[in-house]
Amino acid sequence: MKNIEKIKSIIVILCFAVTIAFPYYARFLNYDNELIGAEEKIEFSFDKIDDYIMQNFPGRALVINFKNKFLYETFGISPNETIVNVDDNLFASETLNYYYHGLYSVTEKYVKELVEKFKKLNDFCKKNGKKVLILLTPTKPRFYGGPLPLVDNIILKYQDKSISNDIRSYDLLKNELKKTDIYCFDFIETIERDRYKYLSGDVPLFYKGALHWSNYKGNIASLELHDYMRSVMGIKVPHIKVEASKSEVAMMPDSDLFDTLNLGIKSKDRYYNVSNIIDEYESDELNYTIRGGSFMTGLVLIPITAGYRNNCVLMSNKIAFFDNYKKHITFDSYDELDEKIGLVDHIKNTDVFIFEIHEVNVYNATFGFIDYVLDHLEGV
Repeated sequence: MKNIEKIKSIIVILCFAVTIAFPYYARFLNYDNELIGAEEKIEFSFDKIDDYIMQNFPGRALVINFKNKFLYETFGISPNETIVNVDDNLFASETLNYYYHGLYSVTEKYVKELVEKFKKLNDFCKKNGKKVLILLTPTKPRFYGGPLPLVDNIILKYQDKSISNDIRSYDLLKNELKKTDIYCFDFIETIERDRYKYLSGDVPLFYKGALHWSNYKGNIASLELHDYMRSVMGIKVPHIKVEASKSEVAMMPDSDLFDTLNLGIKSKDRYYNVSNIIDEYESDELNYTIRGGSFMTGLVLIPITAGYRNNCVLMSNKIAFFDNYKKHITFDSYDELDEKIGLVDHIKNTDVFIFEIHEVNVYNATFGFIDYVLDHLEGV
């Protein structure tokens, strides 16, 4: 019996030692300390074999999760200081810096040049029977409703000191877009217009342990987008009902950072399983090209773009979904994506271009994709 207890003690000590030492041998191996679940999954290929092995070496996930748990529950911090805990709510420090320090603020000149690019694409689309839609999406701090700290974990090297923090990048972009005839659906205005609907009830707009809006409220907001596409843009899309049932287990994106940090505690939030039911299927057979981030992936667009005869390519960060969302691959450049799935041909045959711009990412709107589209539509 004593030997068994001794072995247990040795195992605990070894786990603790390996966990504490991880940042050092990870540095020796020249591997960044990532949050498990938040990092991009690397698919096996011979040109990425070193990265693949480093991401999948035996026990790595357990070690990182164990260390994440220790750091968060002991000191209230996350790896890389990218996540901030405020009264049991988890926030990305970059969003707090954006909201309070003007991180990633942009100039009026930048916004005008960006909108000019969208106008150029929009003019091309109008002449060729195509459409452009811009989606604006919010940060978690915007709708938190409680006091938030000033955060300096991210060096504010991107902040132009000549730019006033009184006017955020989102406001500049929104005001400039309103001067055009480009279709734009603003989720921020949608939520503000009906705050009771989105900011009250058992289901929050943002869960305590998540950075993305909740599955349930995100899908509810998507219904208003669907109506906009039907009534304003004249696109036939399916009529969809959102149904939900209480759940003890959170699914992505609701589980988000509670899974990532492996907290080992139950959220105080009430989770729901959400399903989109197609109530009435009428849909144009259109080809979609969608570029954005994770806010809209799986929540607002898949139910209406995954039609039987539709052809859709959705790029979310560095993951591309194609073949009616049956397949996905990671990519480092649009040229690489073109080689693998014929992106340029898809762009030329696209009926509807959709760009999501998260208010923090106005400075890097579309991740250069608007330029790529314009370059490859010349002469079409």
